[in-house]
Amino acid sequence: MSESDHISKVSDLFNRLQDGLTEMQSLPTDKKSYTVEEKQVVLNVLFTRDAIHKAYAEYDVNDKNAAEWFVRADSRIRSLDDWLRKNATLINKVVELKRWREQCAPKDGGWWWHLEPDPTAWDRYDWAWNFMTMLAIGLGASYVVTIVKAMSVGSMTVGSTFSTIAQVGGLAAISQGTLTTTGREKVKVILESLKVPTRFQSEVMFLTAIVLLLGVMTSSSYLKDHYNKSGHSAYESGDLNNAETAYMKGLELDPQEASFNSELGRIYESIGMQESANAQYYQGVRAGNLEGINNLGRLLINRMNPITQNCDPHMAQSFLFLGLQRAEALKKRDINLEYQFNRNLGWALMATDDYEEAKVYLKKAIDLDKQIKDDQIGAGMAYCFLAHALEKSPDKELTAEEKAKGIERAVETPEKNWNLCVECARPETVLEYRWFLKSGNAMRAYYVDTSKIISGLDRNANQQRDVYNNYLKAETSGPKSEKAVASIQ
Repeated sequence: MSESDHISKVSDLFNRLQDGLTEMQSLPTDKKSYTVEEKQVVLNVLFTRDAIHKAYAEYDVNDKNAAEWFVRADSRIRSLDDWLRKNATLINKVVELKRWREQCAPKDGGWWWHLEPDPTAWDRYDWAWNFMTMLAIGLGASYVVTIVKAMSVGSMTVGSTFSTIAQVGGLAAISQGTLTTTGREKVKVILESLKVPTRFQSEVMFLTAIVLLLGVMTSSSYLKDHYNKSGHSAYESGDLNNAETAYMKGLELDPQEASFNSELGRIYESIGMQESANAQYYQGVRAGNLEGINNLGRLLINRMNPITQNCDPHMAQSFLFLGLQRAEALKKRDINLEYQFNRNLGWALMATDDYEEAKVYLKKAIDLDKQIKDDQIGAGMAYCFLAHALEKSPDKELTAEEKAKGIERAVETPEKNWNLCVECARPETVLEYRWFLKSGNAMRAYYVDTSKIISGLDRNANQQRDVYNNYLKAETSGPKSEKAVASIQ
């Protein structure tokens, strides 16, 4: 074929493409399905554009006249191509372009076979939906990482492992479907098989990411509460190993939750690890956690400063006074917390020989203790501290003048409070238990219930009553040193 015939052929193809575009543009746009003839109109336009592309590839670049003609014709083909692009939505509506592209498109994949319909009002904001999907995935991934870290403390059960893998897998699938071309194609196929319209696919991806995010957030919240309850239950029973593991898992889930630091500090203090307890309590104090303030104050009564090699009970009193002031100002009253502050403040004041002041707070603690129905740890210790304070500074009997005025004032005795101490006290830490020995009450220490310090001692109410009765018998017979030896033997 001569070059002039080649030019004539291309010119005819231009005219055919123009006529085809004119006919195609007259097709109705509001139909749900099109006839074979109408589909053929669209396909003819695409096949004609294929032919033009092929003719361009075959013209002789060395022929000056042909080169000039193709240069002059460039504005026309660009105009026709713009017209073709503007009809992208109609083309995709009349024919299933993806299927025809797979069967008929040239190997070099002409752009006209890849025309995308104009974005709808839904599709116009797909970028925003995809961006929010990525935010949800990122936030969900951070929760999953903390859950995995928390579960890796100690040992993981089959159920927790499966739950974590499922959450990680779901987030990974959505992430791949949002970030990578291959992933988007796969997700698109899945959504199309589920009859999800193309215009809604980005929104569906976002909703799926939100569901997974809510799932991992719920899991995190549930696990946090679960570890808190598990740790509390284990601590109550003296199972310090499992209690420590539970609270450490909770702290991995939420490092800002100061209550976990306070609980870990109580565990370390319970077995005499004062420096470890001190570090944990300070975290709680910095966060304004009242339990942390109370626990740190209690620890400082006996903690030996590693630098000065001295205890600082005045610092303990400072923290306890601050904490008591805040505890009594709470809108929702916490009687147990007030009891702990008053009890420990009385103990701290005894450490500086302020027995009269100590008795005020210890008696208040006992009144609060009587209002607490729960079986709390540390109960009854106020009786022990008050008994010792009364030995050092006995309550004064009512004077004749006070009796004449009808003044009524309870006069406490050490003996009564020591008996209540042995019957009711359950020290919380080894430091509290050590106080019995330091205050010269080794015999009474033997009878006190120590099941809450560490596990291994189980006493029900009847057994504790028997222990208490044995104590009363020992109290009423023989010198204390002989009673102590006999009871231990």
